[in-house]
Amino acid sequence: MWDAYKTVRINTPVQTLWRILMDVPNWPTWDVDLAKATLDTVPAVLSPATLNGAQGTLDMKFNQSFRFRLQNIRENEYVEYQTKLPGVTADWYWDISGADAAGFDLKMGVRFTGWATFAYRGLIGGKTMEAFDICTKNLKQLCETGKVDSPPEPQSK
Repeated sequence: MWDAYKTVRINTPVQTLWRILMDVPNWPTWDVDLAKATLDTVPAVLSPATLNGAQGTLDMKFNQSFRFRLQNIRENEYVEYQTKLPGVTADWYWDISGADAAGFDLKMGVRFTGWATFAYRGLIGGKTMEAFDICTKNLKQLCETGKVDSPPEPQSK
């Protein structure tokens, strides 16, 4: 198993981040590598009950697409989606903790499991951490100011 993550303090109510994470089609606003996020079926109400188990496609800026499945969603606490890649399962997550009146801590990460985990860690480990640095910065800005200063630039493949 390989678990890579970045933690950042966000100074706004946790509900602000929650609305952003539930709005899957707008993930490219803050995600450095994502060109488009599409759910197969968009529920009328975006909530843990309606999104848990939802599936869709992530179209990356480096011209690849991946199927994903939302899972283990707990309101204002945790969101996760899973992608299956050759030789590994990747669980991408946002873990919210330390919430108080001033803000909360956000841990954004990925857990790789499977026989090819070591290879993925060697191939994309550095780029994954660079992407987490940019994505957490963008999420913090979006939560605290309502906008991202500049559109995310894609990471190289």
